Amino acid sequence: MKRTIGTLGFLALCFCATVSWSQSPEEGFFDRSEEGWFWYKAEPDEEELEPEPEITVPQVVISTPEQTEPQVESAPEFPLRLNAAWLRENMPRYLDAAMDDPTLENVEAYLMLQRIAMDRSQTFAEVSQVVTVGNPNLDELARRPSASFATQHLDRIAGRKREKLLRSLTEKVGFFYFFQSDCELCYTQDSIMNLIEDNMGFSVLRISLDGKPIPGLQPRPFNPDDGHAEMLGVQVLPAVFLVSDEGEFAPIGQGAMALPQIYQRVLIASLKAGWITNEQFNETRPLTDLANNLADRLGIDGQPIEGMPTVSGDEFVPPKELLKALKSNLQRGGQ
Repeated sequence: MKRTIGTLGFLALCFCATVSWSQSPEEGFFDRSEEGWFWYKAEPDEEELEPEPEITVPQVVISTPEQTEPQVESAPEFPLRLNAAWLRENMPRYLDAAMDDPTLENVEAYLMLQRIAMDRSQTFAEVSQVVTVGNPNLDELARRPSASFATQHLDRIAGRKREKLLRSLTEKVGFFYFFQSDCELCYTQDSIMNLIEDNMGFSVLRISLDGKPIPGLQPRPFNPDDGHAEMLGVQVLPAVFLVSDEGEFAPIGQGAMALPQIYQRVLIASLKAGWITNEQFNETRPLTDLANNLADRLGIDGQPIEGMPTVSGDEFVPPKELLKALKSNLQRGGQ
């Protein structure tokens, strides 16, 4: 009985499964026999989702100007001119190159430039001679002749005027003469100071630094130094100074000096101290035409010269225009 019930249950289950399979919308396994036993069916593609739109954030771009290196304009090129300005600027450079690296080319290059400069100097000297001959404003013969008889005559005239002026100074100034007993040069200088005192009439105050006379000479009155040598800065013997009646001192020289040299220095020191005038001093010079001084005649004292071209800054005036203005002023000054 139990076996019959189990068999009926099993049959009922198979019937239900058969009905359920027949009602499936899909084809059965046996209906799809072409797929074979080892079949595989791709799963249906899932519905593709549309990608979400990307939100783009605008980027702010800060543009900076490109850093460009400043372009240095090259100097304009010109053909090389071996003029005076170029030689003056570049010859030392070529000399340095030849001294630092004395190759044949370096030395020859400098010597070539040196020869060019020397030849131009020679040409300048020759043209200068041509220009000055017969030109009263430039010819030195107008001031000092070169002929021996003329120069000797001028020297005698200037000598007489020099002596006259020196004698006039004996009433205004005298000498301080510093010596020392063991000074060998003082031995010879002492005799020259005696000539100045005896022949010209100057008073000479002799001052011994060690308080002793010079041995071997006829002693003349002297005074021991009482501080004058230090006050006047005596460092070398013999030393000679001029002193005026008012107590003003003017140095003549420290060291041995010849008689004409002392006289010339006395005149220069007296001019500097104001004891003689420029006119008196010029009369002692062996020159004929001291008035022919271009600077004085043109009045070049910082003031504009009449008739000169107007310029701006250091503008170069052409030589022709410059000569025209200078000669015009000299002619007006001579009238």
